[in-house]
Amino acid sequence: MGTTLMHVLIDARFKDGGPGGIQQVVMGIAYGFSQLENCMNLRLTFLMLEGHTDWLEVLLPENAEIKCVPCHDTDRNQNALNGFKNWGVRKFGHFLGKRSVSVQVEPEIVKEINPDLIHFVHQNIFKTDKPFIFMPMDLQHEYYPENFTKRTVMVRRFLYQQHAERAASVVCISNSCKRDVVHFLGIPDEKCSVVHCAPAIDIVGCVRDTQNTVVEKTSQLPEKYLIYPARYYAHKNHLNLIRAVKHAKDNKKIINVVCSGSETKYFRKYVYPEVLRLGLQEQIFFMGWVSPDELSVLYEKSSGLVFPSYFEGFGMPLVEAMRAGLPIACSDKSCIPEIVGSAGIYFNPDRPKEIANSMIQLLENSKLRKDLLIQSVQQVKSFSWVQSAENIYDIYKHLLRT
Repeated sequence: MGTTLMHVLIDARFKDGGPGGIQQVVMGIAYGFSQLENCMNLRLTFLMLEGHTDWLEVLLPENAEIKCVPCHDTDRNQNALNGFKNWGVRKFGHFLGKRSVSVQVEPEIVKEINPDLIHFVHQNIFKTDKPFIFMPMDLQHEYYPENFTKRTVMVRRFLYQQHAERAASVVCISNSCKRDVVHFLGIPDEKCSVVHCAPAIDIVGCVRDTQNTVVEKTSQLPEKYLIYPARYYAHKNHLNLIRAVKHAKDNKKIINVVCSGSETKYFRKYVYPEVLRLGLQEQIFFMGWVSPDELSVLYEKSSGLVFPSYFEGFGMPLVEAMRAGLPIACSDKSCIPEIVGSAGIYFNPDRPKEIANSMIQLLENSKLRKDLLIQSVQQVKSFSWVQSAENIYDIYKHLLRT
């Protein structure tokens, strides 16, 4: 394309802390592009919600700007009738099939921005005539449909298929995710690319909060603990982790675990009651949502990462832990072995006893810890936001040439 200017719109319409890993991906992409020196012909526009831009502004590359759309918090369920209708669609909409599924109308401001290409970093895609990149984070609903309502499974299958078929390119965050896109959605292999993520703690220095509450949040934690940063959903497998801590306790081994992540209905209904039932309040600590800065400190103070998840699109905490110099005990499912390689010890996430034994090894076997850390130094070199930005830039150039 020579020196022809490329204008790409990156859709980042969500609140700070809302979408978890997706937000970290957007932050990482912005940071990566801010470090690149060879993309002077690229112009970026981040589409964001009004009043929810602070988290990205400090990371904005020189060749980028922010444009906003209104945040309709107060309009979403403005009366009881609308609330009832929304409940009805969620509960019974799957009986209506695809007819009940709608795709958002393109915001008016997109026509004014007039990008050459749109990069959707989440699945909340709007209708557009512009070429676009679809970036599915995972196809978990195909493996664990029981974790979703029937309506959600139907909607995800329909929209993912439609988005992938219409997209100019499908960008996946792991080889495991790419295999799922090819297998479940029938998308040609050559239409899919893999761009790995990188540790969020790589950009902590750019967003450090001068008023941070790290000391206050960590002052009550035990001196030795394992960390598990994950929102509370069934596939994150907190229940078997809790049972593993109980199994160790019954065998005279005390393991402390610190969990971070926003509370969910699943947490209130299943996770916390299980901690109470097993009497583990003094061994399992719930931090709630923490900022990247606070998470970095939690990593620094911890003795290792335990990661019992059944399914991941990428598994951001895995590379964060390796970057922080932590040994890892993790599930052998999904993309996790792809990301961790030989830098972790693996367990069957269905077996609390196996999880417990792995955690005990991680804490007590000094030779194992040393070996894992040597491996992690090498493994984590494969993950860099600058490299990710370079790969994404190459995809932009290829699509806009064609």
